[in-house]
Amino acid sequence: MTHFISINSMFNRIQTFLVGIIALSFIIYAGCGGSGTDRSLKESRIVFLSNREAPERQFDIFVINPDGTSLMNLTRDQNGITSVSHPVSSPDGKKIVYLAFRQHKKFLMSMNVDGADPEVLIEVNIDSPDPIFSADGKKLIYINKVKDLRQIHIYDFELRSSTNISDNDADEFEAVFSPDGDKIALVSDMDTNNKCIWLMNDDGSERIMLTDQAGESRYPDFAPDGEHIAFCSSSDGDFEIYLMDAEDGTDLIKLTNNDVPDLEPRFSPDGSSILFSSNLKGIRSKHLILLNRKTRNTINITEDSGSINQHARFSPDGKQVVFESIDGEIYLIDVADLNLRNLTNDPHWDCAPEF
Repeated sequence: MTHFISINSMFNRIQTFLVGIIALSFIIYAGCGGSGTDRSLKESRIVFLSNREAPERQFDIFVINPDGTSLMNLTRDQNGITSVSHPVSSPDGKKIVYLAFRQHKKFLMSMNVDGADPEVLIEVNIDSPDPIFSADGKKLIYINKVKDLRQIHIYDFELRSSTNISDNDADEFEAVFSPDGDKIALVSDMDTNNKCIWLMNDDGSERIMLTDQAGESRYPDFAPDGEHIAFCSSSDGDFEIYLMDAEDGTDLIKLTNNDVPDLEPRFSPDGSSILFSSNLKGIRSKHLILLNRKTRNTINITEDSGSINQHARFSPDGKQVVFESIDGEIYLIDVADLNLRNLTNDPHWDCAPEF
């Protein structure tokens, strides 16, 4: 959400958790906008951050199998890097893009899933670049600041070049590719005092505003078929989850209706359900809720875990969800029977899991 942060602010977040003061916005590590991949669960590994082998206030990137085996530190021996964050796996599972801190500068870097061949892609000036792959893995959305405004940039892996596709005087962020990669949904305050969801081509052209209701609209996510966008809006006072037509924002449907914030919707790979975070049990809690699109029934899939759970990601086959909890552990849960497993089980801080 839920939102990448610097290493210092990550520790501030940990301290904030311990005193029970929960903000409405949390770290968001982007995935691929609900577009899904061709990877099987057997081929997938879980990428996450941990400080278990790093100096104080520093993190490494680890990978682990979904069954908890073959734990590997990928960034231990990367010379000149003081810490890392924001790991995101490519759609084919072969590459990882991440934010690296080195020589008082910040860079988006990539490496193989085994840690080999690390290389610098682009220098950035923000602690929350929110990198997101296109479904074909050829392009990467990231956020960089221009004149103190967040702007959406695209890095082209084939051309090895970057373009600011915002190129305006608006604050723009939380961008996601459509499944076919031709469109981008984003949050912008362009032409309005509110944060609204917009749609544009992948080159920044042909913009249209999809939401114009009162309050903020945040966290857009495309359905796997590209026909709908899930998002959250505070138009009714607190954030609720909505669904709209991806083409023009019509056919607006309110999916949740309660008196607590519901945030960060994310489609399952088959589009049948939507996972979101909620302060269902009070402002000092954060649970993960699975909503069935057909029946509208919801279930708290973190009922038996800690009071604060976030950064949830579906496995490529949609049968499992990985997430981080307040105890600094990463958990894996089977969607069918809600079987919960502590994947990391280590006294150090593990967070930001990604399939």
